[in-house]
Amino acid sequence: MKQYLFIALALLTLALPGLTLFGGCSTPSPELEAKAAIIDQLYVLKPNQAFIDETTELLEAYGFRVDVYQGDEITVDFYGKLPTYGYKLIIFRAHSGLLGREGEIIEKTCLFTNEPYSQTRHVTQQLTEQLAMARISEHHPWVFAIGSKFVTQSMEGKFDNTVIIMMGCSCLYLEDLATAFIDQGASTYLGWDVSVGLDY
Repeated sequence: MKQYLFIALALLTLALPGLTLFGGCSTPSPELEAKAAIIDQLYVLKPNQAFIDETTELLEAYGFRVDVYQGDEITVDFYGKLPTYGYKLIIFRAHSGLLGREGEIIEKTCLFTNEPYSQTRHVTQQLTEQLAMARISEHHPWVFAIGSKFVTQSMEGKFDNTVIIMMGCSCLYLEDLATAFIDQGASTYLGWDVSVGLDY
């Protein structure tokens, strides 16, 4: 994961020429201060405070202001407002998966929320296939998950050349979610094209 962070920071250096990257330099002014977010949807299932602390420390050392969102904060509405917060780097420590109808080919990539699934919530977005019902396994509850159509049709505003790091399973097995984030203003999308374990 640290390798991904260094790659992301290198990309951000090109996007943010005013960003302070070397020790001993003055702190960036508020106008130049870059913001980063860690979206820890997995917090309720598999907390990893060491990862949160180490990543926050690393990013702050590079001049970022870091916001951490965890657990029940990760809802459909939260994802919808994400571009409006002005982050230059977003790390999704979130479960994701590939969705397909039973017996058919895989159709799309879904990114999990922690919002319990309900047929009576977000009805329009469900009917237009922006949202799906998803669960990690039969032993876990159903939650809402967003797909690429949600990113392009329901997210408010555009990302500002944001670097997106996806830590969930198979976020690049298909290109649908990556393409949606790029279309929505992200500059870079990093992720796995295979399944990964929770111990990362």
